[in-house]
Amino acid sequence: MASTKPMQTIGGLVLAAAVVLGLSYCSERPKRQFAGPVIEGAKQIPGARLISSFKSGDLTSPVSWFWPATSRLVYARPDITAPTPRFYVMSFGYKETPFVYLVEPNCQARTEVTYFQPDPGDNGDPARNIMGDPVIAPNGKPFLRHDTHIPPSAEELHALCDTDWTPERKAVAATTSQ
Repeated sequence: MASTKPMQTIGGLVLAAAVVLGLSYCSERPKRQFAGPVIEGAKQIPGARLISSFKSGDLTSPVSWFWPATSRLVYARPDITAPTPRFYVMSFGYKETPFVYLVEPNCQARTEVTYFQPDPGDNGDPARNIMGDPVIAPNGKPFLRHDTHIPPSAEELHALCDTDWTPERKAVAATTSQ
C-alpha cells in the first residue's frame, strides 16, 4: 500500500499556499479599487491630464509581486492665470490625503519652480497670477515657493514641456469664462 505521508504533505502545502494567496489577495484588493474612483473623479476636473502613475508591490504580499496595484496617480491642470506656463499638480496616493501644488517648469533649462500650500510658520515668495495677486491654495493661504533642490523627473518634464496642452487650456478657459 502506498504511503499517504507525501500526499498529506502536498495537500498541506497546497492548503497553506491557498490561504497565503487568499490573504494576500484580500490585502491587495482595496489597493486595486483605489485607482478607479480617482480616475473617474479626475475626469470631472476640466483640463486635468494624467502625467504619471506608480504601481507598487509589497514583499509580504505575493499577489502584488505579479499583479501590482496603482498606488499613486498624479494629474496636472494648466494654470491659465499665470504669466508663464504653470500647472496645478494634484497627487493622489493610496491611504494618503490628496495634495495640490503648483509647478512652473522652465522647459529650456529643464528645471522647475515649485509652490506648495504653506504650513504654519512657512515663509517664501507667493505664486502670483497675471494681475500680480497671490494664488490661493485650497487651504485658503497663498501658494509659497519652496525650493526642494530635487531635480524634476524626466517623465514630469516630458509631460509638462514636450506635450501640447492646448485642449486642456481651452477646457480651463471655458470653465473660468462662465
